[in-house]
Order: sequence, then structure tokens, then C-alpha cells
Amino acid sequence: MDPFEQDVESVLSLLDGSLPDASGEPLQAALPKDTDNDVWVHGTTAGLSAGIAGSLGLPFGSNYHVTPSFVPDAIGAYREALRPSARLATPYITVSVDVVVADSDSEAHRIGRGYAERLVQIRKGVGSGPELGPSAVAENGLSDDDRGIARARLLTRFVGTLDAVADRLESLVAVTGANDLLLTTSAFEQPPDT
Repeated sequence: MDPFEQDVESVLSLLDGSLPDASGEPLQAALPKDTDNDVWVHGTTAGLSAGIAGSLGLPFGSNYHVTPSFVPDAIGAYREALRPSARLATPYITVSVDVVVADSDSEAHRIGRGYAERLVQIRKGVGSGPELGPSAVAENGLSDDDRGIARARLLTRFVGTLDAVADRLESLVAVTGANDLLLTTSAFEQPPDT
């Protein structure tokens, strides 16, 4: 058994009270009484995560914002591997998307402007620093290589007005069959309520 699958099964066993400690006694998860805990597996490709989520009868999250071209295959692999369980009778899919919404397209692009620099920091192993505003971004700039690192992820963002972003999200749900969307945002300031 794969170590990741073993870890997921251990979490499930801990939650249902069947994971033994070193003496063989069941460990008890320190959770509030009558708490219903959902265990999800998120993945990027049609590989290990999609198969584990399906075989264990768990919901699956597919990361559109990381590698959009792999989402259909990942969801297909999950559906194919799904074995109904007490936790889940039919496939349940969440797709994650990075969004920035503001009153105008230009404002949404302005407040989300430092995202490329942040991605480059993460990809280079520097870590995720604070979001840079437009003036800091203009001063620092990105090299051609750095722009290449960020380009694919920038294309997966849904940036614009509420109506425009909502239309794109509806299309994504229609194409993927997602039950839910997991929306994240990365901006240096919060736009006014839209």
C-alpha cells in the first residue's frame, strides 16, 4: 500500500475510533461531540490522489488553478475509481479556482497585480511573502524567465467583474461537473463590496 494511502486510512481510522495506539487501545480524536468531519483528498492529476479518493469513497478536490489541463483526467480517474462508502455513495467533486473580483476589470487586475511575483517566490522556494502592490511590482519587475514561470498560472485566474467571473465559474462547473467550487484569491487589498 502506498504511504499516502496508508496515511489517509489512518486519519479515517482515527476519526472512527478504530486506530490503535502502541498498546492496542483505540486512540480517540479530540473533537467536539457530534462533530461530522469530512475527509477530502485534493489532487492535481489523474494519479495517486484521484485513485485514493475514489477507492476510499471520499470526496475529491481537483486543482484547476494549478494545472487546468489535467482536471478532466483527474476527475475521470476519480469517478472510475470510486467505490461507494458509508461516507459517500456517489462522486463528489470540488474544483479550486483563483479569483479576483472588483467593480471593473481594470480594478480587479490592479488589485491582483502582485500575484505573478508571489508565484515566482513560491516556485523558487523562497516562500510566500506579502502580496506586492502595483508600485512595488513596477519597481521590482520580473525577468523573462520569471514571467514564464508565472504565465500558466496567470491564465487560470478568473479576474474581472462579478458578472464576468460568475459566467466563467458557471462554465467551469458545466465542463467539470463539479458539485462545489473552492475559491481562493490573492490581492494586495480587498476591493469594496461588489
